[in-house]
Amino acid sequence: MSSSIQAKKIAILVDDGFEQVELTSPKHALEDAGAVTFVVSPQPDYVRAWAKTDWGDDFDVDIPLAEGESLTRAVVLAIGAVEESIQVTPGGPPAAAVPMTELDRVLAARASPATPVGTSGRCASPGPCVTPALKVIDRQPQYAPEAVNLGTEGEVILQGRITRDGVVDDIKPLMSADDSLKESVLAAVRQWQYKPTLLNGVAVEAPLTISVQFSRTSDRR
Repeated sequence: MSSSIQAKKIAILVDDGFEQVELTSPKHALEDAGAVTFVVSPQPDYVRAWAKTDWGDDFDVDIPLAEGESLTRAVVLAIGAVEESIQVTPGGPPAAAVPMTELDRVLAARASPATPVGTSGRCASPGPCVTPALKVIDRQPQYAPEAVNLGTEGEVILQGRITRDGVVDDIKPLMSADDSLKESVLAAVRQWQYKPTLLNGVAVEAPLTISVQFSRTSDRR
């Protein structure tokens, strides 16, 4: 099968009573070629196959399809979404973009474990094998002295995507307590670098949400 389907997301639409081999054979062939398959069905939890002359196995439904719902909309999934939450106080870390230490990377990896891959090359657990994006170059937003002196505080929320090259792109502000705080976050985020999200071993784009809380006092709870 062509390698052009590597990391492609393919929906398989079935209902109760389908012939079992007509699902399992193409599903395994697609996955062996690097595609990610999703079982879509009007049934909410699982579907039951028919095996020649009797009922066969049950298969979990990955995406339940409600009556009248668009199949296209139902299968648009956020694979490997990344969320960054940061608190900034006066006198924070240096503004220079610095590589993360090995300890930083280990802790980040433990916080976002990958889906394990079995010895057969398929996922050891059901669903796609996703290795989350891992930040390798970081820069913390800076709390400008002018904003501190004016008593400016609040939250900035940005949304963007991590590209297959590991850079942050398409950054859009969703909420900002103040323009100067927003610009500080934008300046930092544009210097971030990631190891990209991997889907079945292939780099893919992933959505990124960034929430930064600026506070003149540290949260010591």
